[in-house]
Amino acid sequence: MLRVGDRGSAGRDAHAPVLAALDRLVFRDRAGCLARAAHDLGDAYRETGVLLHNASALSRILLLPADKPLPKEGAWEGLTAVGLAAAAAAVGRAESVLAEARPECAESARLLAEFRQMAAMMRHACRQGSARLASPDGCLVSADPATRRALAAELESLIAEQRRLWLARNREGGLAESLRPLEVCRAALLR
Repeated sequence: MLRVGDRGSAGRDAHAPVLAALDRLVFRDRAGCLARAAHDLGDAYRETGVLLHNASALSRILLLPADKPLPKEGAWEGLTAVGLAAAAAAVGRAESVLAEARPECAESARLLAEFRQMAAMMRHACRQGSARLASPDGCLVSADPATRRALAAELESLIAEQRRLWLARNREGGLAESLRPLEVCRAALLR
């Protein structure tokens, strides 16, 4: 039985039947590529070279307080600027595929916006990680002032879009808690 997360000997093509079924039956994507874009976005974190149990390096980078250094032990030893650049490039390739998607499912516009937001958050995490690696102590607040301002401006846009998307799909409950790490990070970057 093929599961979407499997990486069999056929590699990327092993997922083709499942992705085709998703495009046809779930996304109703005339271009037949939205499932591939979703899959590739979901796998982009692997390019960092840091594989964590039940988490991704990119999500952990986003949730790490700006005044705390990147971990250096275990799997984190493999985090490099090259790996983060490779992850950002993988996100970019997935976004190119996403741009070709033509879904006709009931919530296609919202779905595309959510995938674009996920890609933007992942790219931002790559930039945060690179800034941390370049800082003297691994802390985001120790990055150079221009980098901190740029990251804070990106976070402002990401927070606004996340709020908009959340409220379009969910009730307000939980929104403040989910945005808090991003807002705290942004405030720390502006100090």
